[in-house]
Amino acid sequence: MLKQHLQKATAEKGRLEETAAELGDRAEKLKYELAQAHEAARSRDEVIALLEDQLNNLETLYTKSLEESQRYKLRLGNLEQELKHLKEVCAKVSRP
Repeated sequence: MLKQHLQKATAEKGRLEETAAELGDRAEKLKYELAQAHEAARSRDEVIALLEDQLNNLETLYTKSLEESQRYKLRLGNLEQELKHLKEVCAKVSRP
C-alpha cells in the first residue's frame, strides 16, 4: 500500500512538473508577445504623433493659403475698380 501511494505520488509529481514546465514555456511566450505588443503600441503612437504633426502643419498651410487667396481677391477687386475708373477717365478725356 505504501508502495502504491509512492508510485502515485511519483506519477503525480511527474505530471505536475510537466504541467509546470508547459506553463513556464507558455508564460515565456506570452511575455514575449506582450513585449511585442508594447513595442507595436509605441511604434503606433510614434506614427500617430508624426501624422498629427503633419496634419497641424497642413492645417497651418491651408489657413495661410486661404488668407493669401483672400488678399489676392481683394487686390484683384481693387485693381478692377481702378481699371474701370481709368477707362471712364480716358473715355471722358477723348470725347470732343
